[in-house]
Amino acid sequence: MDNKKFLYKNRDISKVKKTFKKEGFIIFKKIAKSQDIENVFKTLYFLYNKYSKNKLNKYNRNKLSECLIKIRKSNWAVFSKIYDDLQVSNSVYKLLHSEEIFDIGRSLLGQKKYSPIAVSGTMLRLDPPKDRRNLYDYHQDHSYYHQNKSGKNGLVISVALHNIGLKNGALKVALKSHKLGFLKVDTKRKNSYSAQQYSINSTKLKKYKITRQIMNKGDVSAIYLDTVHCSADNFSDELRVTGLVRVHNIMSGDFRSYRDNSAFIDEIKKKKKLVLY
Repeated sequence: MDNKKFLYKNRDISKVKKTFKKEGFIIFKKIAKSQDIENVFKTLYFLYNKYSKNKLNKYNRNKLSECLIKIRKSNWAVFSKIYDDLQVSNSVYKLLHSEEIFDIGRSLLGQKKYSPIAVSGTMLRLDPPKDRRNLYDYHQDHSYYHQNKSGKNGLVISVALHNIGLKNGALKVALKSHKLGFLKVDTKRKNSYSAQQYSINSTKLKKYKITRQIMNKGDVSAIYLDTVHCSADNFSDELRVTGLVRVHNIMSGDFRSYRDNSAFIDEIKKKKKLVLY
């Protein structure tokens, strides 16, 4: 899968806005700092030793990956504690809330440098090999993050903590699909481990080219909240680790304040269906 036309090494991203607006997908090379990435893995090491009975005597990323895969299979409750604690750790926040990432968000959303932006959905995904429990079907993140009425006023930004390719499950992205706007969804829950999903019927994507979010360590990608995408299987033997953060245009007239957004979500839940507008 060739996605070279979406790769940019220059951190001055003003020149690539045209491509992003057209395709709804972009990748920037070597944005995240290696030390910030390493600190996230060290946090995982400390949390693993906190909760696991089989302690690691010293920090080793390959061994850590093996141990996390094993504990995911053998003790879901312990893996969940490690995962949950990781999400609120300072190392994850430092990696995903860097000014380099926020500058990308501002530029792609058409905002001035240093202007305020809203941030939500900060998380680190841990995807073990050959484990489909938390894979997402085709969807738009706008179904989950309603801060702006327009899906083009929000982004999903991803950070690769190691090389991500076809074998270990690079994300599938439907190019230009953001131009469809917000789509009708089918609500479903796959099994007791999966969160509720707002999936989109893949037949709506027949005329759209599917590319893969192939990245190297430190690369950062962005899609609109309305860009349709889905998870892919990890067929490797290693844990896939990806950082995610959503950024929103807080200066836009369609931005919902925190209280308004919470009330809006409560209304959706009462209706038991997703009708945004």
